[in-house]
Amino acid sequence: SMQTAIVRAIGLAGCVLLGPGPAWAFNLDRNDMRLLYGEEAADDQVKYRDLDVTNNNTLTGEVQIAGPTSDTASAQIEWIVEKISPRSGTHLLGVQYVTPSGTCGYANCVHLNFLTRPDSADDTANATWTAVPGFPRTLTGNGLGGNRRFDIVVESARGRFVVVYQHLASEQQLAHFVLRADGSVVTGSTTISGSAGPANINWVQLVPHPTTDEVTLLYTIGTVLNSFRWNGGWSTSPLSLNGAAGITNATQAFSGAYEQQSGQLLAVYGINNCPLTNEPCTVYRTMPAGQLSSWSSQVKISDVPARGVVMAARPGTDHIVAGVYGNQITQRNISTGILALGWNGTSFTEQQLTSTALNGSANSSGRIPMAAGWASGTAILTYSDGDNSSSSIRWFSWNPPNNWSAPRHQTGFSTYDKYGWLIEPYTDGAKLVLAFSDKNDRLSTAVFNGSTWS
Repeated sequence: SMQTAIVRAIGLAGCVLLGPGPAWAFNLDRNDMRLLYGEEAADDQVKYRDLDVTNNNTLTGEVQIAGPTSDTASAQIEWIVEKISPRSGTHLLGVQYVTPSGTCGYANCVHLNFLTRPDSADDTANATWTAVPGFPRTLTGNGLGGNRRFDIVVESARGRFVVVYQHLASEQQLAHFVLRADGSVVTGSTTISGSAGPANINWVQLVPHPTTDEVTLLYTIGTVLNSFRWNGGWSTSPLSLNGAAGITNATQAFSGAYEQQSGQLLAVYGINNCPLTNEPCTVYRTMPAGQLSSWSSQVKISDVPARGVVMAARPGTDHIVAGVYGNQITQRNISTGILALGWNGTSFTEQQLTSTALNGSANSSGRIPMAAGWASGTAILTYSDGDNSSSSIRWFSWNPPNNWSAPRHQTGFSTYDKYGWLIEPYTDGAKLVLAFSDKNDRLSTAVFNGSTWS
């Protein structure tokens, strides 16, 4: 394993800390993996290290990217998202950060900045990053909540960037902008008609269709999970998935993924009031590609009530892996649990792990201690065991059409609770690269080769 020393200790001697939220992201860049992250420090800027999987999984030295990634010396980064257009190699970087004071009317203010840079042989800190016109900007609303109020997607056909974010003047509405594959502006910041509601925007996810420019927008406004469809323009009005059933908004208790063969969209999410029991549970809906007129009927998956959901689609098939990080329902004797789900296009193969030993801090700054991906046709669902003395990575594996494996673990990694997780496939499709932060926000990486972690 490789533990990355990110920044000087703050508060505890010898501890290396990230920002108040999961301020790190992976990015596939040529043959190496690029890990972008922020620091819990004044004058926070985005840094990166490259992970060379072909050279014994070594990490390069820290580099701060050129260009203003925050507009104030007191900024602390909460979220980083970077996407690359395959048509041009252009990078688009989105950064959500907070400051302790400002013009937002709260003690902590939330800001967004978006920057682009062209693909360049000079792939170093000297590469030029340019702010998208109109950014950085300050959002309304209190900061340090951990909610990610934006997302970036690349259209699969034209390679354009579509960005959706909380409207700058209202916590209760969404806006968007569109950039060409080369980073030039197609559509400037524009509100999404019909997205306004009676409560605050909490979480935003953009899900790309595998072959067309269709994109599905999933977002929570208060405790309601809504959806729009994009295909060069937005559908005329949102569709609610959960209605009055409610959803937690402390973490992203929903996710969506397209079947890569049929193009059907699968959404998995938790609701606060399940039919018949009026207690939390996990459910799903589907919707065919090409329309946003109605979702399928809501179907219950499990009594495990989701407070976090991760999903990953297998290329070229209709298989989707989903992981549900559960909550504790004492009246039904359900303790915090992991739900591993394998979707074959029509139904789920399920494996459940119920244990009070699992990490109970999934609500910390919005982080979910779970990640899912595919390596050579095998689905992997990794998760934290929550044992602060454990040095293990734990996971399930699924090889369709077989059942899930029993829980597995491998020691030799972090010695603290592992909180935030992110996983990406390596370019050869046979490996997965995992990044995770621990209880003290130290950032580590590990590589899965199909059977073991290193």
